Amino acid sequence: MRVVSTVSLERVKFVALLTVVMSIPLLLTLWKPEIGDIEGPPSFLFYWLSLSVLMVPVLLVVGLVTTITIVKSSNQAKRALLCWNLAGILVAIAAEMVFVAYIYRPLP
Repeated sequence: MRVVSTVSLERVKFVALLTVVMSIPLLLTLWKPEIGDIEGPPSFLFYWLSLSVLMVPVLLVVGLVTTITIVKSSNQAKRALLCWNLAGILVAIAAEMVFVAYIYRPLP
């Protein structure tokens, strides 16, 4: 049984840009670590961070599956999609690494 998947430029761009946007709060924990601390009323950024913690790994897996689909494709025109997809994957990996470093930071 063969699975036929269609990868379009709009879908790849959307997933890559959504991945980058959802990675922003995870990357901001490096610059402003008190985002994740719950010591007062939660802000919009805290809710965005909470959603990003769940969404970025899912979007990373979607990006990896899309990359495999693009690489297996024999169509050379679809290879141009690889740049958009890899940009989203690299930002997501960087954001996850920053957030894991934030979680395991030494406490004073």
